[in-house]
Order: sequence, then C-alpha cells, then structure tokens
Amino acid sequence: MEQWDELIVNAEPERECGALDVLVVDTLAAFLPGRSESAPGTLLDTLTPLRRLATAGAAVLLHHPRLGFVDVILELSRLGTLGSESCRRKPSGLSRHAETPRELVYEWVPGTAEFRAVAHPLDARYLENWDTVHAILKARTTAVTHKELLADWPVEKVPPSPRVLSE
Repeated sequence: MEQWDELIVNAEPERECGALDVLVVDTLAAFLPGRSESAPGTLLDTLTPLRRLATAGAAVLLHHPRLGFVDVILELSRLGTLGSESCRRKPSGLSRHAETPRELVYEWVPGTAEFRAVAHPLDARYLENWDTVHAILKARTTAVTHKELLADWPVEKVPPSPRVLSE
C-alpha cells in the first residue's frame, strides 16, 4: 500500500505541471495488497487516492470489471464478426455524466495511425453495402429477397450476413 500511495503522490506534481493527462492502471488487481479485489475496504483505500488525481483534472483509466466507484465505466468490444468489421471497436459507456455517449463505434485505418468515428454500426453496414445492393437492384426488373441479393452478390466482394440485408 505504501508503494501505491507513493506512486499517486509522485503523479500529483506531474498533473499540476501539465505533464500527466491520463493515468492508466492495468490491471487494478496487480496493485492491490494480496491482489484481493473482493475486499471492499482495501479496494476503497486503493481507489481514494485516484480521486485526488481525477479532481485535479487527470483522466484515470482502470482495468477492473464492474467497478462501481468510478464516474465512467467503458467496456470495449469488437463490433462484429464480418471481415469488414475486423478494425472496428465499440466502446459502451455507463456514466454519471449525461454527455457520455452510451455507445459509439470507431475504426482503425490499416497501415496508418488514423482512427475515425463510425456513425452507428447499422449505418456503417448500410453504407458499405449500399452501392452493391443498389447495383443489383438496378439490374433487376422485379422485387428481390435478401437471399436473392446474396445469390447475386459479386464474388470479389465480401457479402454481409443475411440478417443485415433482411433488416
């Protein structure tokens, strides 16, 4: 516990001079005495010094599932299983702050350092498949089911799931 307190005390001047914006603790259990995440008193003693950093303006990011002491809980998951979604992630947020988005999607642009927001998972799926769907429909003279769309899908393009087309 002394080493933990020393770490936080040393971080406070870094925050004051603007050299510390984010403190990331991964995983919290590695810092707990006896690595006991189930001892509420120990957990509270460990988290309280972090509140000082947060109050001073630093973001504090903890890797600890289902922790109720924090202001914002973010869970990061992969968007889906399609190949076209391999670079997309979906953080879901629970927060005491109304301005925290409940959910958003971002994607990494392979080969770059760029990350960009994607409006909504269903919007993204719609947009990335619309040109192909539109081309298939334009070539047909009658109504078509999602199964028929998939049957006409160009072989050089990764098709969406039947569910994406049926919705």
